[in-house]
Amino acid sequence: MVIFKGKRLRAEWLHRCPGNITVRMSENGWINADLFLAWGQMFVQSLPKDDPRPHILLLAGHSSHVYNLKFLNLMKSRNVHILCYPSHTTHVLQPADKALFRSLKHHWDQEGRKWTRMMAGQKLPKSEFFCFPPGMGKGCHLGKCSGRFHRDRDVPSE
Repeated sequence: MVIFKGKRLRAEWLHRCPGNITVRMSENGWINADLFLAWGQMFVQSLPKDDPRPHILLLAGHSSHVYNLKFLNLMKSRNVHILCYPSHTTHVLQPADKALFRSLKHHWDQEGRKWTRMMAGQKLPKSEFFCFPPGMGKGCHLGKCSGRFHRDRDVPSE
């Protein structure tokens, strides 16, 4: 889910948006309880339908996650157990921050510098936000993230 700052989503902002990405709006561009619930609904839809095993979802201790009864009830109904990292520690403890997001940021910055040079220093408009998927794909893949979880021992090695 990508969250843009604003009240109304314009069709031109979805130019080149990959089909597996949902775009939403919030007044300040940050996640809130309603958007997090919407993300949770998409998350549970992606879980295997006939898998009775419990699932674990690791989250930052953000208030939109922790104090969101509708979200927590949704997760409980789908046998998803929530574990929260202590507040303001995900940059140190969370494998996704150390591997996936660091790599994504690096490749995003590279693509952004190319775009800025090509566009003579203009600010990236929302309509061009999704022009970077080739660069994003270099740093975002399951192997990178799952490998870091195993190295940091956040999941069993078997």
